[in-house]
Amino acid sequence: MRIALTDLPEVRCWYFDDSGNRLVQVQRDRFVINWRKVTGAETYPRYPDLRDRLEREWTRFCEFLRNEGLERPKVNQCEVLYVNNIEYGKGWSGYGDLDQVIAALATPKAQNKFLPAPERMSMNVIYPLGESAGRLYVTFNPVVRARDGKEVLQMTLTARGAPKSASDDEVFAWLDLGRKWVVRGFADFTTDTMHKVWGKQ
Repeated sequence: MRIALTDLPEVRCWYFDDSGNRLVQVQRDRFVINWRKVTGAETYPRYPDLRDRLEREWTRFCEFLRNEGLERPKVNQCEVLYVNNIEYGKGWSGYGDLDQVIAALATPKAQNKFLPAPERMSMNVIYPLGESAGRLYVTFNPVVRARDGKEVLQMTLTARGAPKSASDDEVFAWLDLGRKWVVRGFADFTTDTMHKVWGKQ
């Protein structure tokens, strides 16, 4: 395989494993390890497994570039992204019950004297990670799940920022920090009631 830099439209390459759950995405400006549910019956992999896979694939990619006489990429930004589809009827039944899901919301039923329960709601919240390490972006949006056509509330947490340097050690240290913010942010942002519904430890 040859890589050439041109003014042609950007190329995005996806490399799937046999299951179709795991993929490596390579673009001019990014290198991504993804995991996705295909059938809905798959077990979600834990961060250490995904981190190890990223480290292996990144090493292979950099070796390929070196063997082809191409420059090693200089990492200037990292991202850890977590997507959770929250199904209706499991701890809540509609947008008027979002206080049962999102800890930051006051109970709409107690406050609204005129407005009915909302029909739909979207939310975008941004938190600084501290020490200029980046930001945590939290979004809630109603979406239709591709695998079964079911409408769900999609919660996305994205930790994004710059590592202290482009060295692999600093890049993976930042990813560990980003993962910590995603996990702890999810726990803080969602309610204890929903944690029990989900069986969260």
